[in-house]
Amino acid sequence: MEVQIFSYIHLASSIIFLFFIGFILCRDPKNALNRIAALFLLCFFIWSIGMMLVNNPEISRENAILANKFYSVGWISFAPIFSWFVLVLINEKRVLKNKFFYLILFGLPILFIYQQSQNNLINDFVRTYYGWSHVWSDSIWKYLFYAYYSIFTLLPIGLLLNFYHKSTTVEKRRQIRIIIISSIAPLILGSATNVLLQEIGFHKIPSLADVIALTWSGGIIYAMVKYKFLSITPATAAENIISTMSDALILIDLQGKIMTVNQAALKLSGYSKKELENMDFGKLFMEDDFKQMVTNKAIHGETLNNYNLLLITKEKKNIPVIFSNSLLKDKDKNITGIVCIAKDITKLKETEKQLEKRAWELESKIKELEKIQKLTVNRETKMIELKKENKDLYKEIANLKEELVKRTQEKNRENN
Repeated sequence: MEVQIFSYIHLASSIIFLFFIGFILCRDPKNALNRIAALFLLCFFIWSIGMMLVNNPEISRENAILANKFYSVGWISFAPIFSWFVLVLINEKRVLKNKFFYLILFGLPILFIYQQSQNNLINDFVRTYYGWSHVWSDSIWKYLFYAYYSIFTLLPIGLLLNFYHKSTTVEKRRQIRIIIISSIAPLILGSATNVLLQEIGFHKIPSLADVIALTWSGGIIYAMVKYKFLSITPATAAENIISTMSDALILIDLQGKIMTVNQAALKLSGYSKKELENMDFGKLFMEDDFKQMVTNKAIHGETLNNYNLLLITKEKKNIPVIFSNSLLKDKDKNITGIVCIAKDITKLKETEKQLEKRAWELESKIKELEKIQKLTVNRETKMIELKKENKDLYKEIANLKEELVKRTQEKNRENN
């Protein structure tokens, strides 16, 4: 008995893909990542529209072949576009700046779309209870397509896994994990229904790769909504700046309770985010009544700037920091919280100690040189004084020398 339910399933999936495309572009149409994601989903939309026709038992074999030539644009093109999406997501600039990459990115899909128009990939359809099921050709182009498809799906997943392990940002790791998980299952199941079963001649299960890909696109949409990585707004830009700040940021309320922190604060303090949230702000610092001082100043509209103190880590290690804060206000200019920035100055303190040690060493050498110089001056002074005191003695010695010279000359004359 022929049924049209699968045709309706593909229709429903095409509508969902179209909704996803509109949703992504509405978030930020100027964002390159959004546009690539929309192009990626467009491939599945075209694919689903074509499959809706092919899985309709009422259409003829000729129309099924014609529909396949139309929707082949979708199932041939989505893999390289996924690779493009991943490279932009992980910011692989060296590849993205290479013109040869774009030649491959667009050239290979065009080549295989042309080969499909010549029936060198899918070359026939067989009648089933749900409409038509495709048959892969025995052409060499089929195997080249399998290789092309495998490279452009497995390689980006490998890049995502590598990026996941190297990334130090928790939010980024979660985004990547969602995309990896949501892509693996559709690739395996889709390849099974659209390639493997057709290769072994089993046509009782319809090709549902485009429908299964809804979980793939759904994962991207979820990551976008959850972590906002596909939309650039002032709020998300601020969040990204805060998360990547090298200085610790701590947001507290007027009672001194920690509301939220950034990644740098977690790294500096050694605490987890859950441990810091709702913790008493003063417990993080060595100075007594520091929390009271900060909150009291905030209530009076005052702030601290470049204040030196020690931060106490979870392991009870003291880290020197420079502390500054500003006031968080609502639209009515009421103070709602305090934004605190703590800059680790451990290296600066070490540099200061080294400079102080060097200065002390130089000062010691200068004092030693001054002593030597003083001794030298004293010795010369004493020599001058001795010469003055023994002036007559020096004259007598000089006279004796003259007398001795005369006598020597006279003696020499006598001998001659």
